[in-house]
Amino acid sequence: MAFHLVLLLVWLMIAVPLLAVNFLGQPVFGLEPGQPGLTMGIVAGLLALYNLARFYAARASSMGQPSVRPSKKKANVSTEYLPEFDFSRRSDNAPSGDQTDVPR
Repeated sequence: MAFHLVLLLVWLMIAVPLLAVNFLGQPVFGLEPGQPGLTMGIVAGLLALYNLARFYAARASSMGQPSVRPSKKKANVSTEYLPEFDFSRRSDNAPSGDQTDVPR
């Protein structure tokens, strides 16, 4: 959940200078105003809003449900021998390699 806030801050640190340069119309922070900077600033701002929404969605879902995780159960491993699933042994009624019926 804190990861979304970190990403929010990262995208805001990118979006604010890019948008400020384009709205002020003069160079700020060594950045020149222009179309690519405006587009990248808008995209970074949208990503910041997206991470803000993800943060609130994760927070709301964690408040609504108890924090009980299911216990990890080991799979029941059967020790019963099943000859029909033993592919390492050759059965008596299987044809040998010489007697296979292959259409020619």
